[in-house]
Parts: sequence; structure tokens; C-alpha cells
Amino acid sequence: MLNMGSFFAPPPMTEKRIWEAAQIVAEPGFRCISAGAAEIFWNLVGKNPRNSSEVTARIAKHRASKGEKLLDSTNRKKS
Repeated sequence: MLNMGSFFAPPPMTEKRIWEAAQIVAEPGFRCISAGAAEIFWNLVGKNPRNSSEVTARIAKHRASKGEKLLDSTNRKKS
């Protein structure tokens, strides 16, 4: 069990593919700790995920974004 944050809105239990995709997105640490973070989380999950590689590709694309690179450089400066 993971604390997904107070902005996590769980999908219906019958949506097995969405739950599986949400688990894939949560494993590297994405959480719904704010409205913006929840929006990113559900964009990574997708509306109708077909397979895990599709979700993994979205995560990789997100990690390659300018915002993620800026966050990494900011975190390195704090260390």
C-alpha cells in the first residue's frame, strides 16, 4: 500500500488496466500531492492505457522534459 497523496482520485475498481498503469507510474515515485502533481500523474497513466510499455514510454518522455531537467539541476545544487 502506498500513500498516493490527498489529491489521488482512485478510478473504479473495475478498471484493471488503469489500476495497473497507475501502479507503474507510482513505482518510480510519482504521487498526487498537489493538483498539479495529480494532473501529471494521470497524464502519465493515460485515459485508456493499452499496455505497460506505453505507460513506461510516457514516463521516459516526461523525465526527458525541460522541467524534469531543471528539477534535477536544482536538486544537485542543494546537495
